[in-house]
Amino acid sequence: MMKGNISMQTLILFILVMVVIVVMVLVFTGKVALFTQTTTTCESQGGGCVKSMDDCPYRIANFKCSDSEKDVCCMPEV
Repeated sequence: MMKGNISMQTLILFILVMVVIVVMVLVFTGKVALFTQTTTTCESQGGGCVKSMDDCPYRIANFKCSDSEKDVCCMPEV
């Protein structure tokens, strides 16, 4: 009975260690950056891209625009 308990604990520990290793590999190889690139665009944050700061009646935000011709992120007031 004790032998089964030890192997179950070992299995759970092994799974936890493997999850930690996978997360560390993703972080250190830059694969997590794919997720942050899609969530930090101007459009995904509720803003709109304009050509110049003069075209923005709202506040200017520091998010990237997906349109290469429009490089100023204009965020409406909340």
